[in-house]
Amino acid sequence: MEILIGAVLIKQNVNNYYMVLPWKKILMGIILLLIVISLSYLLYIFFFKSEITTTPTTFIPSDTVLEPGQLPEVVTRPTDQVSPDDTSFQGLVPSKVARGGLTEVQKNTFSSSKGAMTSSQGLVFYDSSSGKFLKVLSNGQLAEYSDKVFHQVESITWDRNGSQAILEYPDGANILYDFQEKKQITLPKEMREFTFSNDGNQIAAEVIGPNKENNWIVTANSNGSNIRFIEQIGDRASDVNVDFSPNNQVVATFRDSYDANRQEIIFIGQNQENFKSFVPEGRGFEGVWTPNGTRMFYSVYSANTSFKPQLWIVDAQGNNIGLNNTDLRLNTWAHKCTINGSGGSAYCAVPRDLPTGSGWYPELANEVPDDFYLINLETGSYSLLAVPDSDTGYQAQNVMLSSDESTLYFTNSDNNVYSIDLP
Repeated sequence: MEILIGAVLIKQNVNNYYMVLPWKKILMGIILLLIVISLSYLLYIFFFKSEITTTPTTFIPSDTVLEPGQLPEVVTRPTDQVSPDDTSFQGLVPSKVARGGLTEVQKNTFSSSKGAMTSSQGLVFYDSSSGKFLKVLSNGQLAEYSDKVFHQVESITWDRNGSQAILEYPDGANILYDFQEKKQITLPKEMREFTFSNDGNQIAAEVIGPNKENNWIVTANSNGSNIRFIEQIGDRASDVNVDFSPNNQVVATFRDSYDANRQEIIFIGQNQENFKSFVPEGRGFEGVWTPNGTRMFYSVYSANTSFKPQLWIVDAQGNNIGLNNTDLRLNTWAHKCTINGSGGSAYCAVPRDLPTGSGWYPELANEVPDDFYLINLETGSYSLLAVPDSDTGYQAQNVMLSSDESTLYFTNSDNNVYSIDLP
């Protein structure tokens, strides 16, 4: 009997053990899971989580007094973007002159404007509603730049002084008009991507024919005579940027693939010169010559910049091509910049927070507002010049400087031209 009772008790204890064991297993499993999650998070914090990096931007109080031509002192502060809503700007009254803070912006034209440029006579643009070229007078009033009417002009390329312009039409027709001489010259329909030489006596362009064998870079006199075939470009026209160097030796640059992350930039001369090439640290090359033609101001994008365009400057003449390649550390495109007459400074519209991949897909930045920066091209330093006083912001497409460097103009995405007064 005792043995039977003992056996029953043992069996009952065993059953009780198996009844309790699953709950213990569940509890221990939960504890272990929490421990694993906690350790994983700590490992992530210490070893895998990338530091939050911010691009140093500059802030100069709006009451800072600058002498004419004086560059604002670079003062960095840790923020990845500058915004009128930033606490640094709250309560500030917009300055009438750009001094590094909130700045008033003036509207100069209307939405039917096109092809704006600055000349010795001021801001000049084409008004598509009237078909006339107009200029903005010093008092802000508009006046005719020419009494001639040009209907439905699609694209405009100016010479350096604003005395000549090549007008392209939707049907492919091209004319060169001399505003001083009031003369009109018809250019071949096959021509496109025009540029003027520094003195305005020559033009260069791409000629695109019915077959790729007919595609060339050409030069000609500004009266259309003496057409010369410089370089055959085949089906690579999209990799060519026709742009005379200030000394007229180079007529275009060509982008050729170098490796997965970089392109080789080849300089094409008028007379089959064997110029050196250089390899920038990225792709999507956009270049602008400095006024004396010794350097090139450019933008490229790469994995190192999260595929956002970034500004650089490099020597670009003779045996110095490719030397002193300097990263200017600002994320924007070269076409959103302009260089002053001496070549010592660049004025740039810089998006406040460019999305990753905007070098590949520029449309990602269409709604991102711009602020304006001043870059010292001699030292490579930069400073915030102006935060436009606007609720919606501006997206500058074309930045221009007045001939006396007292006004910065830009064409906004709404086709209006706006201006900022400089110190």
